[in-house]
Amino acid sequence: MSTAELSLFEARKEIILFVERTIKMFRFVPELLRLKDEDEFTKLFARIEKYEGISDKLEMEIGKYLNKVSEGRLSPESKTKLQCMLKEISEIESIGDACYNMARVLNRKFRCNEDYTEEQYNRIDNMMKFCDQMLEQMKSVVEGNPQASPKAVLKLEFEINDYRKMLKEMNVNDLNAQRYSYEMGVHYMDLINDCEKLGDYVVNVVEAHVNHKLTK
Repeated sequence: MSTAELSLFEARKEIILFVERTIKMFRFVPELLRLKDEDEFTKLFARIEKYEGISDKLEMEIGKYLNKVSEGRLSPESKTKLQCMLKEISEIESIGDACYNMARVLNRKFRCNEDYTEEQYNRIDNMMKFCDQMLEQMKSVVEGNPQASPKAVLKLEFEINDYRKMLKEMNVNDLNAQRYSYEMGVHYMDLINDCEKLGDYVVNVVEAHVNHKLTK
């Protein structure tokens, strides 16, 4: 390998580690969702907060490294790869932001005197399973797995969008039926919307990696 190719190879390894750490951060959120003990909740929330800081730092460090590489002699192909990597790390960091926003929603909900209904918990669980599947597919694509399917990521994103639309309508009906308070409905839909945003960022990472817009 040339020096530039070797540098991009090293950057790719760091991006994969960045993805793995971001997925780990996301998986703390369903744990936080079900916690009732205040000490346990506070401890896990602080851990997610710490991971958000790590996510910001990783984006900056990889970005600075790639900018340094860009100052060297690069082939047109390597230049394209580098630009795609810069886009990837920006969108991966946005996934970290979405995870932290979910945790903040749950923190606000935890400080209320109300809780989600069992139906809300089940619907949130389903939405988070979609997100988890998307993140796993994204990881496979970023790793360069030949079995990975960018279109599978897009399909899951459509499912998340459809599910969010359905949950939004159900939320209005549940509020009209007074199954929970308006405040609890806001906390609930904020979480669902953050899941949908996470799905958008995952698609952006995959599109940056394959260097073209995914379409049906």
